[in-house]
Amino acid sequence: MVSFSCEACGDVLTKKKLDPHRNQCRGASFTCIDCMVHFQGTSYRSHTVCLSLFWLSALDFASAYLLCGLVPALSRCFNSKWAAVAGRNS
Repeated sequence: MVSFSCEACGDVLTKKKLDPHRNQCRGASFTCIDCMVHFQGTSYRSHTVCLSLFWLSALDFASAYLLCGLVPALSRCFNSKWAAVAGRNS
């Protein structure tokens, strides 16, 4: 669940509690804690998707996992070419 921080008072609230809080807290504007995007007025209502640090790290892990199959092949290719070059020079 996405949480927002009130810039006026510092409270941390869920999305469903933002409207009532905005009516009570003078000058309230909110920042999404997951993606650090700041919202003026009621623009937070349209915020339904964000890339949090969790998802970015998950994408990094997934890409590293997918590339893992390529790295040994590239390493073998490099090592065989290096051995051929080194063998010529010795």
